[in-house]
Amino acid sequence: MTQDSKALTEQIRAMDQQRLVTKIGTLSARFLRLIEQAIRHSLDM
Repeated sequence: MTQDSKALTEQIRAMDQQRLVTKIGTLSARFLRLIEQAIRHSLDM
């Protein structure tokens, strides 16, 4: 990401993929793993 960003993993909701219009950036594998862990924790998995 070109600017500081936050993933609000406690605010998960379903969205139709067609609503995702513009790609705003990419995540490193490390940050993606951290987000996945936070989502699993939020969903008590």
